Amino acid sequence: MNEERDVGEFGVSLPPNARISRIALRPQERAMQITLEDGPAQRLVDARDVRAFYGARIRHETIRRAPKQGQRPSLGGIGAMAVTGVPINPSAIAQKYIAKDEPLHGEELHYVLGMRVAGIGELWYLLAASFNFRSSLGAQATYSTELNLRALVDQLGTFAPDAVQDSFFTALSKRLPLPPPLGSLIEFFRIASG
Repeated sequence: MNEERDVGEFGVSLPPNARISRIALRPQERAMQITLEDGPAQRLVDARDVRAFYGARIRHETIRRAPKQGQRPSLGGIGAMAVTGVPINPSAIAQKYIAKDEPLHGEELHYVLGMRVAGIGELWYLLAASFNFRSSLGAQATYSTELNLRALVDQLGTFAPDAVQDSFFTALSKRLPLPPPLGSLIEFFRIASG
């Protein structure tokens, strides 16, 4: 469990938070068992104590350099093959070229869910890309992170129907368009802790 603290040389202050490694719902008991990465082994939470659910997509941008060399087919070789109908070895018609050394930009969206529990001063959260959905969803888990996230959101919403749901959590559960992505996990912490 983390208290508010400075992180790194930039002095960024994070709200109190703890990362969830496992969620096991116990519908008959109206409770869920939460396993945190840095805290006590397991916490049992009553459904009535869940105050709010939050979620977001976090934008993650990457920049990499294009390869300097490659091969592309020779237009003359392709034309000769088309006219004659004789198959030609593709490597025989390829010619080397030098590509411009330009940066290639990429973007991925990472999903995060968070929850507030009565009597707990920190935000509990999970990162979908590294969360073990099989331990929470069992046979219902798939190989799709987004489908697993939707299934977990559906289960959590049914489990604690009185908990406040932010716009992302509601949109995901009702299959509506998702709100715009956030720029960082720190931004998500601040919104969910505010």
